Amino acid sequence: MKTSFTYGLLLSVSLVLMQHCGSPPPGMPDVSYGSLRIMAMDTASIRSIYFDLDDVKYGKHPNPFVLDQVVAGTHKLLVYDERNSGSVTAVEVFRDRRTEIKVNLLAEGPYVGGVAPNFTVKSIDDQTLSLEAMKGKVVLLAFFEHT
Repeated sequence: MKTSFTYGLLLSVSLVLMQHCGSPPPGMPDVSYGSLRIMAMDTASIRSIYFDLDDVKYGKHPNPFVLDQVVAGTHKLLVYDERNSGSVTAVEVFRDRRTEIKVNLLAEGPYVGGVAPNFTVKSIDDQTLSLEAMKGKVVLLAFFEHT
């Protein structure tokens, strides 16, 4: 008799807990949603984009793209495409509103087999050096940071 009472009590407590499973705790506000319109600038050449929202990869989408049902709040966004890297930015999504974000993608490279971009620098003895002026010569570039 004692065993069936204990089993019945555990069963009723389990059923009560299961009814509230997945519900926000009392006093918590309901989750609200907005949407996010993501556009990489220079839409003529950037037809599709990839993006990560809060470190979740969303894959390839047309440029621009609207992501619906985004939880309202601040999110970490990274936008990129096949050839250009993006930068991480914080974006605020508001309840029942569309947030517009425009990003400029940075060219990453030069790529293997491609032409290095021209640049001009001052040498330590105040001479101006440009890559264009050294065309046809073997050039070794070493980049370092001095702190």
